[in-house]
Amino acid sequence: MGLLRGAGQALRRLIRGPTVSNIRLAGLEYVLHFTALNGKIYFRSYKLLLKKSGCRTPRIELEEMGPSLDLVLRRTHLASDDLYKLSMKMPKALK
Repeated sequence: MGLLRGAGQALRRLIRGPTVSNIRLAGLEYVLHFTALNGKIYFRSYKLLLKKSGCRTPRIELEEMGPSLDLVLRRTHLASDDLYKLSMKMPKALK
């Protein structure tokens, strides 16, 4: 399960946006959904539909849209600690 956790962290770093305290539902259009299950990572994208409801908050429905990916982790052997540390080193120009 450690490899899937590492892959999940890599995806979060790749896609992560700013942290917000409040969300305006009318401003949301798309949802990206990642699920790790049975050695696979499932990637789905949805269009957000706001429907009328009986209260102030609208009912939210998700409509699946492309792309949909089923990813399989094939590399399970991790690099040595020295090689990993070297690969994570940032150039001075980017600091």
